[in-house]
Amino acid sequence: MKFQAAVLRSHEAPFTVEEVTLRTEPAEGEILVEIAGAGMCRTDLAVRRSAG
Repeated sequence: MKFQAAVLRSHEAPFTVEEVTLRTEPAEGEILVEIAGAGMCRTDLAVRRSAG
């Protein structure tokens, strides 16, 4: 399964939108949850800026 994700490689780098590959079957004892969307708010960005 491939999808677009905002990826943060280090606390000093900007977020980049990248294609990410996820294995399609959950491992033993795991479940797969479909997420329709997710958000990023100002406090998420503040925590990222204060890291390191």
